[in-house]
Amino acid sequence: MVLDTSFAMAHRKLSVVLYNAGAPQSRRDETAARAFAARERLPPVERYMAEARYYDEVAHDRAKTVAAYRSVLDLDPEHGSALNNLANELSGMRYWAEAEELYQRALVASDSTVWQHFSNSASVQFRQGDTAAAAATLAAFATKLPDHPELHGMRATIAAASLDFPAALRHLDSMREAARGVVAFERDWARLTSAIYVTLGRLAEAERLGSRSATAAGELGYTHPALQQAISRASLMAQFPGLGDVAAALLDSALERHPLEEIPVPDRPYHGLIQVYARSGRPDRARGLYDEWERDVPANLRATAAQYLTRGYLALSEREPGTAVQEFRRYYDEVSCTACALYPLGQAYDVLGDVDSAVAVMGRGLDLPDTYRATTDWLWRVPTLLRVGELHEARGEHELAIRRYNELVELWRDADPELQPFVQDLRERMARLVAEPRG
Repeated sequence: MVLDTSFAMAHRKLSVVLYNAGAPQSRRDETAARAFAARERLPPVERYMAEARYYDEVAHDRAKTVAAYRSVLDLDPEHGSALNNLANELSGMRYWAEAEELYQRALVASDSTVWQHFSNSASVQFRQGDTAAAAATLAAFATKLPDHPELHGMRATIAAASLDFPAALRHLDSMREAARGVVAFERDWARLTSAIYVTLGRLAEAERLGSRSATAAGELGYTHPALQQAISRASLMAQFPGLGDVAAALLDSALERHPLEEIPVPDRPYHGLIQVYARSGRPDRARGLYDEWERDVPANLRATAAQYLTRGYLALSEREPGTAVQEFRRYYDEVSCTACALYPLGQAYDVLGDVDSAVAVMGRGLDLPDTYRATTDWLWRVPTLLRVGELHEARGEHELAIRRYNELVELWRDADPELQPFVQDLRERMARLVAEPRG
């Protein structure tokens, strides 16, 4: 590629490698764009693959991405990468049954040697509620690639999505051993383990592992991973009453140390910053960054599902809950993660005063099978359990309120000592609800 910068096939494959390694968006965009620019030099199958990569990574045009992969399969029906990547797109649209069929074909086409095909197949099977099929896929994964880090990572993901956190942590211990020396998997292990510890209220352990994840991200080429870690910490703080000022101050301090101007435009974490400032009671700062994002970031990079989530939070901060509902609905329609789209939508209904919709939507977010839960519940599960419990209690639905409060108490049974007074308060609240006479 150094000798021939228009070597399109190599650039496309490098873009895939960078994506799988979790490299920064700017590096992935550059290689995908180079492949796309020289695509006419390629044979038809590789040309369509280069187009699909570009439309997915750079243009963010799902319809054109799907069309390009279907064109590959018209020419080569058992092209493993096209089968897998088309299934990824369909899974993102929640066409899980069709995605599963394509993943299974990809497994056959690759002679079951590509770990992504196993993980992706198990994920869509679980999300359809077919836990037996997901278990069978992971058993086949173990037979073919018995100590692959992602085998243990996917087992942990499904265990966490099933709310079996002790099992998830055991699988993550195995992932850590299998991932030694492979930075991308070490980062994934630290990130997922940290997320579970946050969910369990073990914040000191989570902070330690979050630092390890940030270090690994730096080794992979991310610019200013410490800024991203600060955004994550501030995001968690912003979920709880009374900590908005602390969250905003944390971001202010992080941006002083890591100005956005030092980060390549495609890699600037505008969405995280805008969302957290909005949720921290700083709509002025959120609006200023949003205007900067619209001005400085190219239109193709803005055309992602994250734009709707960001606009939704901005609308909530500017006291426009009806607009927030519309934006969060659009986010739900575009994003693969179901639970993480339902939580903010339910919050917007709550602010709007539509209690029935708030309870239904947030309750569905808490209960549905979703493998993304493993990496999103750290932010949402605790405050949502608390709020749904409060809404049930306010409506006199004491048994339902106790159910949600008790889920939270069990979740934080072994939480850090400074969180235990909150847990005790919930126990006392449940006791009062049990003792309260019913009309």
